[in-house]
Amino acid sequence: MPEGIFKCGVHEFGTDSITEWQEHQATEIHTHYGSAPCNQCGLQTNFEFTGKVGTKTPALCNDCKQALLGGGQ
Repeated sequence: MPEGIFKCGVHEFGTDSITEWQEHQATEIHTHYGSAPCNQCGLQTNFEFTGKVGTKTPALCNDCKQALLGGGQ
């Protein structure tokens, strides 16, 4: 099991540094689930995202997803 406050069992990574954790999230693919304001309109929305995360998780409500991506992910 990785050591540190922030742990990733998928990649056997652990750290106490928020900066190192953010770098790990930005360089490795992960699946994120949660609830957050839509990045476009601010409406609270549930999301599932698989990919590399930059400064914030790409949460999109259904209406904005349809407008921006044509319903695709």
